[in-house]
Amino acid sequence: MRTFQLRFQELTTAQVEEAAEAAGVEVFLDGTLGKYPGSRHWHLRKKKGPGTLELTYWETGKRLWLQVNGGREAPWIDEVAALLQERWK
Repeated sequence: MRTFQLRFQELTTAQVEEAAEAAGVEVFLDGTLGKYPGSRHWHLRKKKGPGTLELTYWETGKRLWLQVNGGREAPWIDEVAALLQERWK
């Protein structure tokens, strides 16, 4: 598992969808993580091909991060992670 910390800021689903589109990926899951009560959690992917980049916003813990779990790596992940880090720095 790899994690990319982002500067904490308020984030809406509309902002995530806009950023995903600009980075050439799509949001295909919008939910929450039980481990982080009150969190918002999105899965991002290319329309075709492997890989999933996860984005989690947790207001209570004042955290915002990207994560790639084992088995979900793909060549595009680092480029998209860098674009999102730049956007939300």
